[in-house]
Amino acid sequence: MKPFLVVALVGSVVIAGGTFVIEDQGLAGAASSQSADTINPARQATATARTVTLQVDNMYCASCPYIVKQSLAAVPGVKGVSVSFRDKTAIVTFDSARTNVAALTDATFATGYPSKVKSQ
Repeated sequence: MKPFLVVALVGSVVIAGGTFVIEDQGLAGAASSQSADTINPARQATATARTVTLQVDNMYCASCPYIVKQSLAAVPGVKGVSVSFRDKTAIVTFDSARTNVAALTDATFATGYPSKVKSQ
């Protein structure tokens, strides 16, 4: 038996000037043209941007802030990160509907930089 590939596409494909453009219409197909946040206003209302300042331990060299920044930026929901080597802090702006402070401190701890909330 020969192997085969099954590809499923939800939405439609438009060819414009030799370029394929995929118009995503979600899992419900053409009947669902509303976004998830339009359908569920409660989720939209709870999605808020928060900023927290973390006190970060073990930053001893010039590459440490880069590592801390990358670990925090990799957390889903993080919108921005600023790390200060001099102050040993990280200022993180995040979507509170997608992540929380515990996930942020876990991310820095996993890379060898324990952190705790300095201010919210």
